[in-house]
Amino acid sequence: MRPTSRRLATLAAATVLGLTPVVATGAPAWACPPLEPSCTSDATRPAWFYGQVVTQYVQYPAPLGTGPAGPTAQRPDVTIFLVGNVGSTPFAPEQQIPGGPVIPDHDHVWITYPLKVSDGYGLMVVTGPNGGQTTVRTRTMPVGSIAGAPLAYQIRLGAQWYDLNNAAVIQQGLDLGLLRTVDIGWGGTGWIEYRH
Repeated sequence: MRPTSRRLATLAAATVLGLTPVVATGAPAWACPPLEPSCTSDATRPAWFYGQVVTQYVQYPAPLGTGPAGPTAQRPDVTIFLVGNVGSTPFAPEQQIPGGPVIPDHDHVWITYPLKVSDGYGLMVVTGPNGGQTTVRTRTMPVGSIAGAPLAYQIRLGAQWYDLNNAAVIQQGLDLGLLRTVDIGWGGTGWIEYRH
């Protein structure tokens, strides 16, 4: 279990408060992680896993959803990169948090494929110290963005541009200093499933 930052959990809770109430749904049996065959989810959305679109199942933090109120050592930790939308439509649209910052349009990129409901920790991906307009493509940053910088969606390696829909590409950009991350901490629990 990582040190807890409640920042993203608070934002997720505020987002839920600003929208319609969460109604928990039983996830389809094929969607539950293999090690937890009975589960519930509050929302689903597309996400990326090594260049493939998967379904992300989300449990909002209690008491606003079916998820726990915080992380525990009993659940695996999963890092999730938040990048600028790779395609023309973001997987997660911009959200103004009532009385708080803006979560910009973004896509989620999972680093690992968990076999259990996992604690998700968000890292927003932005231009790094060695990046610039010729090596990193970014989306427009909304005023008041929690990221503090435009989210990256592509990097140039040699003569080729690569979408940031793959954790290996993102890691290479981080290693070269083209990219850096903004840690927004624990954001709730969830898992992913290949689309059928």
